[in-house]
Amino acid sequence: MTICFDQLNVYGFMGNHYRTRLANFKADRPLLSIKDGVHMKLPASLVRALGDDRITSEIVGMMGANVPALTIREADAENWLLRERLREVNDSISEWMEQQGLIPQKVAQV
Repeated sequence: MTICFDQLNVYGFMGNHYRTRLANFKADRPLLSIKDGVHMKLPASLVRALGDDRITSEIVGMMGANVPALTIREADAENWLLRERLREVNDSISEWMEQQGLIPQKVAQV
């Protein structure tokens, strides 16, 4: 238990974005020195909240160069995407997972 508290004192609680910005910045900093950047080779999915002013079209547009297998879906929501459009997000993720062969296709209901 002491080790856990020691780690919390050093890094903070890793579950809260607003409290871990400095820790995330420090952890990601070495990635800047990689020649030609970091490229994610696995398929990825992003459900973007159109009303979120932090995830702009410009930022999303730059993702394609480093994440070539990125599927982007958009939802009419603000910053709290999951609270505002939970079913839509879950449906988007489920459909993407089906397309990737990660879960079975839905059986059509008659």
